[in-house]
Amino acid sequence: MRPAERILVFDIETTNLNAEWGTILCIGYQILGHMEKPRLLKISSTDAYKKDHTDDSELVANFIKVWNSCDFVISWYGADWHFDEPYLRAKLLLNKIDHLVHMDEKPHIDLWRTSRTRLKLTNNRLAHVSEMIGIEGFEKTKVSPWHWRRAQAGYADGRKYVEEHCIADIDVLREVYYRFRQYVRAHPNLNRFVEGANQEPHCHRCGSSAVIRIGRKLLQATTMIMWRCDDCGGNSSSPDKKFWDLRNP
Repeated sequence: MRPAERILVFDIETTNLNAEWGTILCIGYQILGHMEKPRLLKISSTDAYKKDHTDDSELVANFIKVWNSCDFVISWYGADWHFDEPYLRAKLLLNKIDHLVHMDEKPHIDLWRTSRTRLKLTNNRLAHVSEMIGIEGFEKTKVSPWHWRRAQAGYADGRKYVEEHCIADIDVLREVYYRFRQYVRAHPNLNRFVEGANQEPHCHRCGSSAVIRIGRKLLQATTMIMWRCDDCGGNSSSPDKKFWDLRNP
């Protein structure tokens, strides 16, 4: 049974770090629980590319449809002040299609920020982090300047190498998210998608009912019951009904 929530993991590959100078070559993405494998949108597959190899407007418009269909998004170094989302926002503006979406309305989990603020590692590059936490079966590939220049110049072998690199990034990023989500601050509450979550406790990070009561958290005005999820390892809390029964006999 597919989950009700639609969680988008994505990554973009460009010819330049600045949107007015660069072109988006491809965008890899996967909607967790709804797609078995990552998918790829390529600039070379668009009609606009046939007329102008730098025209990525159709590619961006196609991806924004995917973005709009999801509940929240996940990236690595991709949220505000970083790369992917600001780059996309700039492309929407430059291509005069910014009316298609209000990107700020989508919760965005930047796992680089989670690594940077909640872990103490030598560096926070995705390849290093995935190796340190033991992501097995998937490996983030490297792209040499030679491949990148050939992709930028429009050579098919260069584009293919960058596209395969993008797909590999999605595979690694997905697995890192599954390992990291217990540490993500302000993770969207997935209980809103779970039928019956109001009757029994569920993990708000993954929606699982395999939660164990681990204690109580005292706040200034109330108390909360603390839960730990056996599936994702995340902690969550819910109002202590006994406390409210005492306050409202």
